Amino acid sequence: MAATLRILILEDNPYDAEIEIALLEKANYACQWKRIESQSEFMACLNAPDYDLIIADYNLPDFNGRIALELFRQYNLDIPFIIVSGAIGDEKAIECLKSGATDYVLKDRLLRLESVVRRCLHEKEKQHKLKRNAEERAELEKLLHQAQYMEALGVLSSGIAHDFNNCLTVIRGYAEIALARQLPEDHAASDSMKQILNASRRATDLVKQILASSRREEQKMTQIGVMPIIKETLKLLRASLPANIEIRQNLTAQSDIITGDASQFHQVLMNLCTNAGHAMSDEGGILTVDLQETDMDYKAVALYPELKPGHYLCLSVSDTGCGMSALVRKRIFEPYFTTKAKDEGTGLGLAVIHGIVSTFGGAVRVESEPGLGSIFKLFFPCHASAQKPIPEWHQPIMGGSEHILIIDDEPVITKVGRILLKQLGYHVTTMTDSIAALEKFGQQPKEYDLVITDLSMPKLNGDRLAQQLIRIRPDIPIILCTGHDKQIWKEKAHAIGIHKMLMKPFSRIELAETIRNTLGKGLAN
Repeated sequence: MAATLRILILEDNPYDAEIEIALLEKANYACQWKRIESQSEFMACLNAPDYDLIIADYNLPDFNGRIALELFRQYNLDIPFIIVSGAIGDEKAIECLKSGATDYVLKDRLLRLESVVRRCLHEKEKQHKLKRNAEERAELEKLLHQAQYMEALGVLSSGIAHDFNNCLTVIRGYAEIALARQLPEDHAASDSMKQILNASRRATDLVKQILASSRREEQKMTQIGVMPIIKETLKLLRASLPANIEIRQNLTAQSDIITGDASQFHQVLMNLCTNAGHAMSDEGGILTVDLQETDMDYKAVALYPELKPGHYLCLSVSDTGCGMSALVRKRIFEPYFTTKAKDEGTGLGLAVIHGIVSTFGGAVRVESEPGLGSIFKLFFPCHASAQKPIPEWHQPIMGGSEHILIIDDEPVITKVGRILLKQLGYHVTTMTDSIAALEKFGQQPKEYDLVITDLSMPKLNGDRLAQQLIRIRPDIPIILCTGHDKQIWKEKAHAIGIHKMLMKPFSRIELAETIRNTLGKGLAN
């Protein structure tokens, strides 16, 4: 099959142009060609280049190949440029090559044209291949650097999460101790303790989100109420947005239950509101968050291929900012696409939002016009209102009377653990030195009914300590606590013989249930 060749011929003699085309067609090229002879025509063609090859006569009545080359070079086009001339000396030929010509052919030796064209096209393809290889290599290097960065970020995040979760364990533990036993419901400090407890849960979710982002951890999908998340997010945003941006909320939905992950929903809303704030950063404006229920039939979902007919929760985030053009609107969900300055955005925010909403079984739509602001509408399958959960500090908790050994190198954690478990009726011994704890256990291995140990400790880590304890007493139940990613240790812990894993920061009820599931049922407390 003949190779198609699109050719622009700069030639004032139609006969010469036809000869050149005949020679190339004889060489099995299917030629699509256009002949021009003026500078204005040549400029028009360079402004809309659609050619594989340019063949230019050197001498024209009002134009010549040298000027054509100078113009051609300004456009930096990747098209072979061949000079064909009836009379061109070596000096002018060399000048043309230096000016950007790919090669030259004398008209009395036009039979050379076929070989020159083949060589030029081959060289062009070779250069393209080298460029593609270089681009692919650069992309692979970029991906490698990104993978190394994410690995380093994962290690750093895990270490920070461990220390941060230790702090949250103490904060959450003492708040629950106060609410459960020390403060009556109508006490002035009771509401403050509840706010501390709620904030610690939010911080726990944020730590999980950091670990999920750095390690690509799979999120747990559960039924969540989004109204409290929206209200809390807007409170946080008020402190970070400029004073000239007004925040309005219209949360009219009767049911706010969807299936998803609370930290990811928080991430979606935070990103959308931050983007809205950026769009209004110069002139200020109004940020409106709207939540309402809507029924969508077959006709309604025709506009949303991702959705099925049913009952949905619609979250709208709108702003009165600069808006977007149709071209930008089409590309906003592409990874790495951003209209922000280099140091202001990665171009991943909206791509991540789209992915999260899709994971929740929903859809995203955007309406925007330049100068008229933007509206992002997010649709989530909506569930009937769930029964309002009983606050953890009011729930009956199973306790017991067994003797529990707690080992953690943080004294404040062993202290809060002692108080929590004593409230539940247990006899508690605490140790902050893992080596000393091993020696104490070895002296009276039958004294303890359960061991709760931290994972990361100096001298002797929790997993190695557990192995030594099991050697001394194979039937001793062990709970391993960690502020790191629990999934990393699950299989290893099971292989060692550890009965349960408990992720810091744990709640009072999580601790109690884990103990009773390990030891057997206890007494209601």
